[in-house]
Amino acid sequence: MNTFAVDANGNVMGGATITKVADLPTAGFLNGMTTLNVNAGLVLIADSLNGTVYTLNVITGTYKVTIDDAKMKALSTAITPLGINGVKIRNGYLYFSNTGNPIFSRIPISSTTGCATGSSLVVASIPQVDDFVFRADGTAWMSQNQIQSESVVKNGVATLVAGNNFSTTLAGVTAGQFGRSTATANILYLTTNGGLAIPVNGSIVVPGKVAYIDTSKYS
Repeated sequence: MNTFAVDANGNVMGGATITKVADLPTAGFLNGMTTLNVNAGLVLIADSLNGTVYTLNVITGTYKVTIDDAKMKALSTAITPLGINGVKIRNGYLYFSNTGNPIFSRIPISSTTGCATGSSLVVASIPQVDDFVFRADGTAWMSQNQIQSESVVKNGVATLVAGNNFSTTLAGVTAGQFGRSTATANILYLTTNGGLAIPVNGSIVVPGKVAYIDTSKYS
């Protein structure tokens, strides 16, 4: 599989330069990615199929598997054989979702190597999560692609916010991002694929879209 870098040079209006960083032939399915160390050019990438995390140097193109943890693997009974999916770093921990195992977990890591510096811990039980995003207050907003839902994790408890198996409102919700201005800081923008992975009611697929949720009432 391949990874690419985009040279933005500020605000890109078009004509960005795209350069290949590296081939990762040992990877099964590269998925979530997050910045580990800006100055060193290091990013972490989830390999969903193998249930591992790579550290990639985007300057040199060198890479290695730096975390291989049981909580990153999919269960043998999972609908799809995908484990670790979304990854985010917060307060010295790598947080990660697992599509094929109903857990949301974290593990302490080194900011210079990406290697684990301690044991992993389950933060909350929550099924079939694709990607997730943190709000400024530390709550984690989880996009549950295969069950067409969005939930929030606070103090180790997952609470359904929107969507369900029988609704097309968030069919195939894959990822979210909060607004960048003060006025939109609590607006969660969500991308959906329309239910391509698991159709609504087993047969309904709708066009993908960008939806939003005002999360201000969820304090």
